[in-house]
Amino acid sequence: MKELILIVEIIFLETARESFNFPINNSIRLSFWIPNDVISTFSEIQVQNKNIDIGKTEIVKINLVERDFLVNRIKKGVEFRIGIFPKEVALGKVLEVQSN
Repeated sequence: MKELILIVEIIFLETARESFNFPINNSIRLSFWIPNDVISTFSEIQVQNKNIDIGKTEIVKINLVERDFLVNRIKKGVEFRIGIFPKEVALGKVLEVQSN
């Protein structure tokens, strides 16, 4: 399976307070999915040299495995959800896709 590195715009929702102490200043692992999907994949949000807080839009890197249901669907402009599937704690949009 191919690993993807995404540069994304992300905003954490108020519901994230139930799972995390804010501000977040280290990498975290959560499920990643595209809206209306019924399946998710693991992701790691890379937080370096910044503090992520509720309701603030941030630019971060996300590492994820490109599973079969994501092939050819992850590209610039695609919106996604992060959370404990299916409960979303953050909303995001892909700005750039890199592959390893």
